[in-house]
Amino acid sequence: MTGVEAIRGEARERGPGVFRTVVRQLYRNRLGMLGAVLVGLVFASAIFAPLIITHDPTRIMVGPRLAGPSLDFLLGTDQLGRDTFSRVIMGGRIPLLVA
Repeated sequence: MTGVEAIRGEARERGPGVFRTVVRQLYRNRLGMLGAVLVGLVFASAIFAPLIITHDPTRIMVGPRLAGPSLDFLLGTDQLGRDTFSRVIMGGRIPLLVA
């Protein structure tokens, strides 16, 4: 039975896991940390997109065509009067669903 106990003891003495190793490397590398934060922001904006958007991204508005950025339209509007910010945020959901 000492052989089985020796094997169990060896299994407990493993090094840090892959996740901990990746997290340590990210903390050491500033660009890696910046990349992780940006990826996290993209994921968060895609997940919470219905709560973030201010206008319907497919609604065509006649009045504010090609409007510049303002408090009402954060990234302005396109040639059909659609809110660009809402379209960008909702457009980020599709690649995440595919991946």
